[in-house]
Amino acid sequence: MPHRPPFTSLAIRIVRAGDRAHWLSALALVAAVACAPTWTASAQTLAPIDRAAGPCTDCAVDGWAIVVNSPDVIVGNGAWPGGTYTMSDIDGGPVEGSNMQLLLSGGATRETVGTTITGLTPGTDYQVSVQYQGAMLSSGNITYKNGDFELVVAGVSTTYSTSDGDTWSTASVEFTAAGTTETVQITIFDLGEGNYGGAVVADDATVSLVFPDDDGDGYPNDVDCDDTDPAVNPGATETRNAVDDDCDGYYDEGLLEIGDLIVTEIMKDPSAVNDEYGEWFEVFNASAWDINLIGGTVYDLDGDSFTVTGDLWVLSGMHAVLARDGDDGLNGGVVDDYEYGSWPLANGSDEIELEHFGVVLDTVVFDDPFWPDESGESMSLDPDEYDETANDSADNWCGGQDIYGQGDQGSPGDVNPDCCPDLDGDGYQDEACGGDDCDDTNSQINPAASEVCNEVDDDCDDEVDEGLPTTVWYPDADGDGYGDAGDAGTETCLALADHVDNNGDCDDGDAAINPAAVEMCDGVDNDCDGDVDEDDAADAQTFYEDSDGDGYGNVAVSVLACDQPQGFVTNVLDCDDGDPNQYPGADE
Repeated sequence: MPHRPPFTSLAIRIVRAGDRAHWLSALALVAAVACAPTWTASAQTLAPIDRAAGPCTDCAVDGWAIVVNSPDVIVGNGAWPGGTYTMSDIDGGPVEGSNMQLLLSGGATRETVGTTITGLTPGTDYQVSVQYQGAMLSSGNITYKNGDFELVVAGVSTTYSTSDGDTWSTASVEFTAAGTTETVQITIFDLGEGNYGGAVVADDATVSLVFPDDDGDGYPNDVDCDDTDPAVNPGATETRNAVDDDCDGYYDEGLLEIGDLIVTEIMKDPSAVNDEYGEWFEVFNASAWDINLIGGTVYDLDGDSFTVTGDLWVLSGMHAVLARDGDDGLNGGVVDDYEYGSWPLANGSDEIELEHFGVVLDTVVFDDPFWPDESGESMSLDPDEYDETANDSADNWCGGQDIYGQGDQGSPGDVNPDCCPDLDGDGYQDEACGGDDCDDTNSQINPAASEVCNEVDDDCDDEVDEGLPTTVWYPDADGDGYGDAGDAGTETCLALADHVDNNGDCDDGDAAINPAAVEMCDGVDNDCDGDVDEDDAADAQTFYEDSDGDGYGNVAVSVLACDQPQGFVTNVLDCDDGDPNQYPGADE
């Protein structure tokens, strides 16, 4: 919020110019300091000065009449009637409360009146404003009517015209003070309607500092708490946005909701230091918005209370600590966010109620002996129960676990430890303290895990490897990849060492004998097909039919066999196996 400087008193003094008599006045004006290059006038209330006479109801003499409600200043050119008049602030000017004296000396020419502003700060921006209106001043055939009006301040000139029937207008000039005083001149040009030129009535001359209005919302920064945002100003409506929209020093008043802020930890009975120093409590912002608790009130069971008088921001999703004593050298080592002073917490039963502009955000009533009650330990809300309803139950609170400062236990300003721990971080608490994790040292074991084949109860349902596909495994003693055909096997989901999922090995003591082996002529069932030395053995011999019995075989008829069949020989020398007399070496 922009700095608001103290008010400064300024004075206007009317002085003589040459040999012309002028009016004399004094004004007490209230202003403040400007601080940026884009300026907007900040209207100030004028303090009245002592009147030299009572209010003027008809400020004309010698037959003169003023044809408007009496103003503070009448300025015209031409000859004036003699006389001295005191003119108070009469109803009819747009701003009430300023009083002036008017000195008229007969025969003088009234064209210009001058004034000196004193008490200025060099380099500061100011604005001079005068309320004016066309007027007629007449006596017999002498008339002054509707003059043109010029306001000159510090050499800066602005000209204004008047006419019949016009209303009050504001003539204003902004200037930067070069020194501690500046001159102001008000001039009537000889351009008015009437026998002797123009007349103007002027009321409520003011001097004020000008202030920047950088966001253009119509509120200068002496009253605008955020002059960079046109939506923030004293005329704005407060909305839920963690912003002081209406510049009243408070945030989102009346717009917070129940549960936006909750009590999460309470140290009511410290042991490292006395209660008057070491008591504190912690709140958590459960809302999506940052919260400033300034203006909020905290009550206890007896109706005692304190109001947060300074900014206390609790960011969304974060904690804040409110302490009875804010000196961490005296309070046991607590780093606090706000010191509330002498507002005691009972060591037995008590209450903490958070209220923000009529909205009760959270109430916690703790009742000994149902709540944690160890001296030196805070009452700590389980972080899974950060809720304005859940924190009403003593079951969701436990003693503080972490050591802080001078030895008391608690976690001020930090997320509380779980009342029932989850040591393996899998989201399930140890069944030893009421949780349902059957092995809190292994994050792969919990009620949400899938059962896998490992001879472990992965999903904590008191069953092992249930519901998984199984296989019958057979021993493979000779390591040839084939299980013992004589073994009944073992059914399990887990693969067993030195076992295979078949039982086709007819001799599990010889790796050369199995269903994939090659049959040989050796008197053994090498391929475990139930037959020995079959005709397709790898080393079977070819034999040739000897149908005529002459010892010589017929090449056209042969068989494979491990053993020589009856009626077959191993040669193919018989040229006619139907005639026993024809064979190699027979007589011709």
